[in-house]
Amino acid sequence: MPNRRVIRRPRPAAHPADRTIAISKAGLRKCALIHYLLGLLMLFKLTAFNVEKVNAAIQELLIPEPDAWEWVWIASLLVTAFAIQDCDKGDIASLRYYMIFMVVLGIFPLIWGGTIWFSDAWAYLFAYDAPFHIVYWNGYPAGIIWYHFIMFTLLVHGFFLYFSFKLVNAWEARNNHDE
Repeated sequence: MPNRRVIRRPRPAAHPADRTIAISKAGLRKCALIHYLLGLLMLFKLTAFNVEKVNAAIQELLIPEPDAWEWVWIASLLVTAFAIQDCDKGDIASLRYYMIFMVVLGIFPLIWGGTIWFSDAWAYLFAYDAPFHIVYWNGYPAGIIWYHFIMFTLLVHGFFLYFSFKLVNAWEARNNHDE
């Protein structure tokens, strides 16, 4: 049997934006995963409070009543789901809308929650006479717990917006190059 040689053609050079697109999509997916995990924590807190009213066995948790900003922030989970779908489709306009909604439903409620819990966190950190008006949850200051959650979540949203911005710019650069 004769030896057949396979002739391989050289691959065409990839567009420089393709690498940026791949890195940005991977970053968006990782941020979405972290956002969903944080959302699960928040959903656990919100559902446990509602179940606590009905079931006496869970009342030992003493979960504080949810604030309005927590319910608004939960809506950002839906925005993230739609953004990941649009990310796979390559829809620039939809991803821009997502970025706007992420600021409105993701970042603004966190800033709102930070202003609500600021006085408790400040009093706990800088008041040496241990004020009695600080809200505690299971022995820990609630203001500090919320500030940890808020700062970490703001970081995640910031990276999400950064990767979205890079992705939109790379898609536009590739589309302009193809024309």
